[in-house]
Amino acid sequence: MASVTAKQLCIKCDKGGGVATCGGCQQWFCVKHFNEHRQELAIGMDNLGEEHDLLQRDLTQGNAMHDLVSYVNDWEQKSTTKIQAVAEQARIDIQKYLDHKKQQLKTSLNQVANELKSSRQSDDYTEIDLKKWMEQVKQIREMLENPSTIRIIDSNDVQSIIHLIQDHMSDGVPSSHICQKCGRKFSIVDNCGGDCIHGGTWHARYEDCSYLKCGFNLGIKASIGKQHWSCCYSLERESNRCSKSGPHIVVQHEN
Repeated sequence: MASVTAKQLCIKCDKGGGVATCGGCQQWFCVKHFNEHRQELAIGMDNLGEEHDLLQRDLTQGNAMHDLVSYVNDWEQKSTTKIQAVAEQARIDIQKYLDHKKQQLKTSLNQVANELKSSRQSDDYTEIDLKKWMEQVKQIREMLENPSTIRIIDSNDVQSIIHLIQDHMSDGVPSSHICQKCGRKFSIVDNCGGDCIHGGTWHARYEDCSYLKCGFNLGIKASIGKQHWSCCYSLERESNRCSKSGPHIVVQHEN
């Protein structure tokens, strides 16, 4: 007895008239729906062709690339404006700082000049005074030629598109140094002496003294019998500041 072959159902109408299968979707269709399926594919092909033509036109005219270039040009202009504004403000701030620092140095130099004038008139200066004034003049010149409290910082922050240059300055307080002799901090523009350790010896016995020199400087009230420092004639043995000391000597610089 011959076997009966089951008919394929159409994917669209579920009827048993499936006579053709699509090589793409592998579905069975009746004659009517197979033709409709082919028409749908033809419409899809037409739409794809239109999209291709539009893309070809845009590539030829370069509209997309032009928009990107315009964006970069706009970014460049805005960034340049920002950089110029920051640079101008940095110039103004640095000039103000330099003017302020220059005025401080003038004040310190005038103080030295007044001491020189006074000492010339009284003719009472010694080698210690000359050394002190020479050191002060030297340090003032160093501050003038090397304003160490100014640093230009080139920011390399990867989060920032624009690497802005910033000026880093102190708040007008003179830079701090450490003295080689006494170990104390001091301001280089106010380093006029009289604040460092004793440069003389402690006179504990009568034989240590010079009658004329010690007696004259100690005066009647203290009398030559009092123990004292030979440099400033202070009667305080434990004192670590001498009013006659020279300027501090720089051993290192602190930011």
